[in-house]
Amino acid sequence: MNLGIENIYLFFSRKILIVEGETEERFITIIYERLFGNKLHSNLIRVIKRDSITDVPRFAKVLCQFVKPEDILILVDSDIDERTDETKEIISKLEIPEKNIFKVGTKEFEDAFEAEVLYNA
Repeated sequence: MNLGIENIYLFFSRKILIVEGETEERFITIIYERLFGNKLHSNLIRVIKRDSITDVPRFAKVLCQFVKPEDILILVDSDIDERTDETKEIISKLEIPEKNIFKVGTKEFEDAFEAEVLYNA
C-alpha cells in the first residue's frame, strides 16, 4: 500500500505528527527548532502534511496499520467540529488517544495568532 510518504518516516520515527496544511507544517518545524534548539527529525519526530481535513483521518487510519496509534499525533483546525460528519466519525473511531488530537485556532490554525504576528512572520 502506498501512503505517499517515504518508508524512512515509518521506520525511523518515534512520533508522527499529521497536520492539515502547509502553514501548520512550516510553523511546527520552525517553532520546534526555536524552542528546543534542534530539528524535529533529530528527535525522530516527523511532520506529515495532508491536503485537507478530510484526508487527515483517512491517512491516520491507514498509518495505524504500520505505526502504533499512541505514536501518532494529529493537529487540525478547530472548525473540524463544523466539517463533515464522516470526518468526525473517522477520527472518533481511530485508536489514536484523544490526548494526541489537537484542535487549534478559532476556526483555522492561522486564527490562533494576532494579525500583527502573522504580518511580521
